[in-house]
Amino acid sequence: MVGYGNVTLLGLLLVTAGCAAPLCLPSWPASGDSQSAHAITQISMIWSDAALYVNGTPVAEGLAGRIYLFGADRLRPVFATGKLSVYVYDESPPFGRRVKPEFQWEFTAEELAQHETRDVIGPSYLVWVPVTDKPLAGRKLSMLVRLTEPSGRETLSGMASVEVPPPRDAVLAAAF
Repeated sequence: MVGYGNVTLLGLLLVTAGCAAPLCLPSWPASGDSQSAHAITQISMIWSDAALYVNGTPVAEGLAGRIYLFGADRLRPVFATGKLSVYVYDESPPFGRRVKPEFQWEFTAEELAQHETRDVIGPSYLVWVPVTDKPLAGRKLSMLVRLTEPSGRETLSGMASVEVPPPRDAVLAAAF
C-alpha cells in the first residue's frame, strides 16, 4: 500500500525535475516526412538567452529556442509547414508588459525546414532570434510564437519568459 507521504514525495520529485508530462518517450515516424498529417493545435517552447560566437568572440546576443508543434492528438510533436513568427516583449522595469512587441522575427516555410531537429521527445525546431536593440543583461523578455500554415490557419503559443541576470561588477581580488 502506498502512503500519502510516498505519493507526495513522488509528486515533489516530478515537479522539481521540471517534468510537465508523463515520463514516456513517444516514437516518431522514421520516414523523415516533414509534413504534418493534421493541423497544428498547440505550440510548446523553451527559450534561453544565447550569444553567437565567431572565433571565440561574441558578435551578437539573442534568444535560443526549442519549439514543439503538436497536432490533434497533442501527444507527440510533429513537423509542420508554414511561416513561424516570434514576437518578443520587453517586460523589464520600469515599463512592465507592453501591448506591442519590442520586435519580431519571422522564419519562412523554407527557413523553418532548415531548423528541423529531433530529440528524445520527438520532432522540434531549434531557432535563434537576434536581439540587437540593446544588451540582454538585466532584461526580462517574454516570447509568443505564431505558426501560419499554408492554408492560412494560425496557431498561437502561450507566453514564455526569459530573465537574463544583470552583469556582475568587476571584483578586484588580491592575495596578501
